[in-house]
Amino acid sequence: MFTATSLKYEVDHINNIKGDNRIINLREVTHYCNMQNSTANTSGCSGVSYRKAENCWITRHTTGGKRKYIGRFKSKQDAIAAKEACIEAGKDQRCFTEQIIKL
Repeated sequence: MFTATSLKYEVDHINNIKGDNRIINLREVTHYCNMQNSTANTSGCSGVSYRKAENCWITRHTTGGKRKYIGRFKSKQDAIAAKEACIEAGKDQRCFTEQIIKL
């Protein structure tokens, strides 16, 4: 059984649904890892935000404590797709050598 006193780390909900407390959906992670899953922003995707002054969506990815710029996008869907592509690439730095800009 998971209890606050039995874990050295934090409890993370794998599917990001805080009310889904089934054992299969819980895992023990560090605070840093748990914050990487945070989607408490307007886009619903960590690392994707709207830049009102430029009228575009900005995508960034943080790995190894370093924030990398991915690009600017007209649509939120394109920005999220670019973020997911970088994650899918296995956090490969090649993802960031080409600026992905769809403006």
